[in-house]
Amino acid sequence: MHDHKCKKLLLNRNHALLLGWLMKCIASDPPLHAAEILPGEMRGGWEATVTENNRVTTVFRGKEANGNQIHGLTIQFNDKNTDPKPAFFVESPECEMEPGTYNASSNGSIKLMTADMGFVIEGVGWMWDQRQSLLLISNKVSTVIRRDLINPQQPGETRQGQPDNATVRIHADFFSFHRTTSKAVYRHNVTASDPGHIQLASGRLQIDLKEGTGGLREVLADHAVELKMLDAQIPVEAKGGRAIYKLEDTSEGVVELLDAPTWSAPGYKGGGDRIEVSELKLQQQFKVIGNTWASLDPGRVRQEEVKNISPKLASIEITSEKYSFDGSEVRFEGQVEAGQKDLWKLQCAELTAGIDARSRRVMGIDAKGQVRFSQIKNGKRLDSTADHVLYHPTSLGKESIVLSGNAQVAGHEYMASGRNIEMTNNGQKQGMRVTGNAVMDLALAMASRLGIPHPAPSMQTTHEGESPQRLRITSNAYFFEDDKIIFKDRVRVQFEDADLTCKFLQVILSQDRKWIRSMIAQDKVLMKSIQGQLTCDRIEGFFTQENPQMKRMDAIGNVRLSHGMGKARSERASFFPQKEMVELSGTPQIIATLPVPGSPTQRHILAEGGQLFWNLARERLNGRGNYRISTVDNPDLW
Repeated sequence: MHDHKCKKLLLNRNHALLLGWLMKCIASDPPLHAAEILPGEMRGGWEATVTENNRVTTVFRGKEANGNQIHGLTIQFNDKNTDPKPAFFVESPECEMEPGTYNASSNGSIKLMTADMGFVIEGVGWMWDQRQSLLLISNKVSTVIRRDLINPQQPGETRQGQPDNATVRIHADFFSFHRTTSKAVYRHNVTASDPGHIQLASGRLQIDLKEGTGGLREVLADHAVELKMLDAQIPVEAKGGRAIYKLEDTSEGVVELLDAPTWSAPGYKGGGDRIEVSELKLQQQFKVIGNTWASLDPGRVRQEEVKNISPKLASIEITSEKYSFDGSEVRFEGQVEAGQKDLWKLQCAELTAGIDARSRRVMGIDAKGQVRFSQIKNGKRLDSTADHVLYHPTSLGKESIVLSGNAQVAGHEYMASGRNIEMTNNGQKQGMRVTGNAVMDLALAMASRLGIPHPAPSMQTTHEGESPQRLRITSNAYFFEDDKIIFKDRVRVQFEDADLTCKFLQVILSQDRKWIRSMIAQDKVLMKSIQGQLTCDRIEGFFTQENPQMKRMDAIGNVRLSHGMGKARSERASFFPQKEMVELSGTPQIIATLPVPGSPTQRHILAEGGQLFWNLARERLNGRGNYRISTVDNPDLW
């Protein structure tokens, strides 16, 4: 806490006063046994040793001495864990040394280095306190650390864009080195740069140096820490209260930024409980962990709908448990929630946002794991669920959303489901393609019943006598664009009173999608109810807004009708369900069982030719043109 008092110190003959103050600030270590250097004049070199527990811990050497003035000073600190072996060296051209204490100081330059020269620090103005094993450097502190001591690489490996002899450089206003703990501490305006990797600025930086094997154990930075990633692929700047770099023998090294860290890059920003910067297989990794958040530039993601919204409001906001960034994508994991203003919201277990290399904007979103996705389209809300959702904007105003695995899309008027659903937006046109057990549930009010071949009041499609809530259409696949839906292969329509099957079905909705205007069924058309069935090549049906029941239906080509009252065949049949009338043309034939007026008996009637009309409600037959009606004994003529 008193470091500022030493910041600009250039030592002189009064250094003993400062040493006295320092000794009050620092806990005393046990006294060491030293060979005393007596005042006088020595030339030709000299050497003195300091022992501790019968081990030589420190060796002092000089080229010459003149009283307290020492020239060509070298201090050798031996490894504490092995037989006498140099671990650190201190060199200075000249200094003053107190007799009998080995305390030394100088206004001149100094160099501190490890025995393998992997860690070299230089500065101006220094003091050595032998009893405290403490070295202070007060000005122009500069350090060079060999890169392989910080992040060892495999033999023959070189980090991309970094030479084999790359070094880390540190600058500061003040430095202290405690020999007992091998801790090097930088203070005031500290900057550190690892070329092609990280640049750091802080108020304080502490390095724990290893003994014997060289290298570092841990680096700790605090007091307004700022990190800048120098990898061109990840131009991120981050801030936090502390940064910790721990290096284990089997680790490639991880820098952790703590105390509510935040980060920013062109187009996006974020934060969380912890930020980690590391290298994996020579590729830089950036991770944010715990209560994370991120704000991303949407780029083309629904950008056409936010042209009049400020960039701040139009950004994509994402929260999760953790996420990582490698320059080309941001990967979020654990309870992910994302959204862009009121345009769309998404929840999932894992989300990946692709980043354009040049614009640095989000170009697509890939969500996995119980995905829930809601969006606003033309003022209407769509709610989607799936195992996997891929959101891909192809260009401005054009996009596709692909849902796969238990996919479902629900709007106010319909609900679509299938193995895969692809929604497209091409300017004013919107489409949806559903494949794999495709189902379309439409609001019951759109078209509840057909009334063909004859209404069956007792027929229900749900249990316990309840009416169906939706009109269900299933197929192998269908395509929904604006007000048109096209179903293909194994098509089935479940009305309230009948089922319709075919290989092709087209449904036309009203512009507001609130009722069905018409439908066309083709290829092996079969309509079946408990009252009978109808087969033909093609059906064209028309509905009205006032009544959800079909207004008219035309059956065309090889028409065959069976009914509880009889059967018919023709090339064309027009059904009018609300009047319960059937009109047949094209060599029509009808065999009907009709009641005899005024009699409990029935008769079998054959009607052929011309244009025939079968009134199912009134149980009557008549015709127009060249037709004939006769009574037959056998209703099974054909």
